Amino acid sequence: MNKIFPLFLFFFFSFSQNEKTHVIYFETDKYDILEIEKNRLLLFADRIKKEKIKKISIYGFCDDRGSNSYNLTLSQNRANTIKNILLKTLLNPELITSVDGKGELLLEFVKTEDISIARGLNRKVEIKVELFKEITNPVMKDNLGRELPLTLDSDLIVGDKIVLKNILFKTGYS
Repeated sequence: MNKIFPLFLFFFFSFSQNEKTHVIYFETDKYDILEIEKNRLLLFADRIKKEKIKKISIYGFCDDRGSNSYNLTLSQNRANTIKNILLKTLLNPELITSVDGKGELLLEFVKTEDISIARGLNRKVEIKVELFKEITNPVMKDNLGRELPLTLDSDLIVGDKIVLKNILFKTGYS
């Protein structure tokens, strides 16, 4: 007679942060990067090299001076500058999914009395690095409470299917 032993699986894990951001600032009407900003970018790039990157988005902005078309072009050139530096330093080009010039940021988004400060904070490129959700400390237990080895590293969401490979059962048991 076959005995059925239910196998209960319990997963205990925690998620690491799944997005990192970095901002690079520019001088008025420039898309060449300042040396100090380049060094900050290279340090950021060095840190994210060690991560499991899902995608990178690069968004360029500028202040409220200039025409709309000038500002769009300038912000796009800033974004392209950052993309080119990242590609030279570390990255697979396929990871960079967006390189967009967004044009000007309105002054009202930065609350300050000094308009030059607000404009300076608007002349920037934002880098958003989306990481794969890494599940740390995964533990799987059977119905007797024994820990079984388990390695998961993916972007799991409710409804996803998980394939457990090499799960072996005693002959004649399910």
